[in-house]
Amino acid sequence: MDADHSSIADAKKSRPVRLFFYRLDCDADISLAEAEGCLSADERLRAEDFVCTRSRHRYVRGRGYLRRILARQLHLAPESLRLLTHGNGRPYLAGSTLSFNVSHSGDLAICALSQSLSVAVDLELHQQGLWPDFNSREQPAFDGDALLRMVFSKAERQLLLAASDRERRRLFFEFWTAKEALMKLTGRGLSLAPDSIELFCSGSRPRGFSRPQIQDLRLHKIDCGPLIGPAASCHLVTLPARMAGSAQTSLDIAEKLG
Repeated sequence: MDADHSSIADAKKSRPVRLFFYRLDCDADISLAEAEGCLSADERLRAEDFVCTRSRHRYVRGRGYLRRILARQLHLAPESLRLLTHGNGRPYLAGSTLSFNVSHSGDLAICALSQSLSVAVDLELHQQGLWPDFNSREQPAFDGDALLRMVFSKAERQLLLAASDRERRRLFFEFWTAKEALMKLTGRGLSLAPDSIELFCSGSRPRGFSRPQIQDLRLHKIDCGPLIGPAASCHLVTLPARMAGSAQTSLDIAEKLG
């Protein structure tokens, strides 16, 4: 599934945010041998730390494919790239202003990248974790009131609780991926309380953020249906690179969230 899809226009430079979907459990998009050949010494050591073979292979393919994507944008060899991490935990590419972010769920992954926007993306398959596969004929009732109170605002919980069990599960992932994309943009990830972010919804669909209110911060829903199917949610958050490219701006966003 080597798909290069873009629906988010970068108006300032008339360039799109580029989106790549790929698989981690097979050689369809990158072989394990090719991926291993792209890794740095540190990444190879990290791969050896995985006890589970499937997890190790997913890590290797994921890092290898990311390096291949970035290398193609910069016309460099994948193994020559220096992937580093800011103090806030957000990864970056040494010597480049290219913004990128990766999310994976199960064996599926998405990478977003842009030259002039800071980007963060989150992808979740609905059948993982607490919620079963939607194709199953037996669908137990949603049982997550404590989780809802921990993750969502009062208004968001009202929308969720007003929905049917099946619709509530779908909305949970829609809301969650929108919030986590912003949490990743700040660099703080899960250390930032999800309920500190409040979504602006039209009907039951997230359209933006009521909190924090950041100029030019945008939320985009990514339609994964043609590639993955309906039982998946994905959101992308963008912010002009001049605002989000520094650790200080990330701290400013985090401070607005409390």
